[in-house]
Amino acid sequence: MSLQKSTCSLDISLLPEFGWSIKDQPVYGPGSVFQGIVKLKLLSRVPNIEKVKLSFRAYECIPPFEISPGVLRKARSNLFAVQRTLWSAKCDGAAKKFEANSEYTFPFTIQMALLQLPPSANHPAYQCKYQLVASLETSKENDAQSAINTSVQCSKDVLYMPYIETKLLKKPILLEARRGHLSVHAEISSFDYVPNDTIPITMSVSSFKMDRKSPFKYVTIQAKLVRVVQVIAFEGIKDHVETVKVNLHKMLLISCPAENHSNDIQNTPCHNNDQHLYCCKATISLHIPADVTPNVDYGRLAQIRYKLQLSVQQKGPMGGIWNYNTKLEDIPLNIGTLGYGIGVSPDLKFYSKYYPAPASSYQSNRNVPNSHMPTPMFMKAIEYEDALPLYEPHRLPTYSASQLTV
Repeated sequence: MSLQKSTCSLDISLLPEFGWSIKDQPVYGPGSVFQGIVKLKLLSRVPNIEKVKLSFRAYECIPPFEISPGVLRKARSNLFAVQRTLWSAKCDGAAKKFEANSEYTFPFTIQMALLQLPPSANHPAYQCKYQLVASLETSKENDAQSAINTSVQCSKDVLYMPYIETKLLKKPILLEARRGHLSVHAEISSFDYVPNDTIPITMSVSSFKMDRKSPFKYVTIQAKLVRVVQVIAFEGIKDHVETVKVNLHKMLLISCPAENHSNDIQNTPCHNNDQHLYCCKATISLHIPADVTPNVDYGRLAQIRYKLQLSVQQKGPMGGIWNYNTKLEDIPLNIGTLGYGIGVSPDLKFYSKYYPAPASSYQSNRNVPNSHMPTPMFMKAIEYEDALPLYEPHRLPTYSASQLTV
């Protein structure tokens, strides 16, 4: 027997959370407990309903990529898979009758394992997905046996983030670069941030010109956040580099008294007595997206890191054909999930410790964690017989005997 979607439907809903969320979607981490319901809607009567099941599974993978013409490589690792029967005809068949044009709800509660798993990610070079899958099973009675057929399914993605610590520097970091007549100084207060943070950067730019009437007194400062995905499941694979966020700031160079910058002028390769100094100083900012994937240095298939790139460009003569560019050294950044000063328990282990094969020697038959690796657990929902009915703002509560709920 095969059911049509017009006959019945399944839907998974997670109950509201008051903790961390990204774009109105709740985020769960190690040890988190979340609740939800599976809603079954019947438009017509469905006979022989056997089970309503819910599974929670996760995997990480390297999508297929071409290493040479016609040769593809890929990798996949299942992190966990757990399942719970929310309703069974053998155990609860006598207590529930499914009628047409009715809705039925099946609550569930899941606790995440106290384990550092990889974060939810969807990048061209690496993906990690956590998913709830609800299914409705029906049966067709035969003389010899009962054949089970999964008729309807629905799924819902779950957003997971590990606990990544961040720390604040005692002293700001100073960077300097010089090329030709351009001199650039940058100051940054920290290497560690969390998603949705803003990175403040103090920039100082000096330009030495031979002619006071030079029209090229503007500079463009570029701040770029770059993500580097290093595939370690295979050897000899180039890092995948992608730009996360770019900000451009145009600044005006103002003539400065030369006596205040005598040391800078003396250190300029083209210095002479007729040289004039133009400078500017400002604090620019670069916003980190709220849905950015944090740093991962414990992954088995891939590792993720970030770096901040700063550069200054000044247009040259002939309509900007010859531009003057000065680039500072790349700044490594740690994008975590915990605020400054919030620590992680030393007992919190990484999932990669439970795999027998090292990351550099990926093998499909050894890419399964051992039996000691903690997995999420389904917990029994706590029910109270004398509890008041749920309040709904559009109508008064009903205090009469309510129907049996699962």
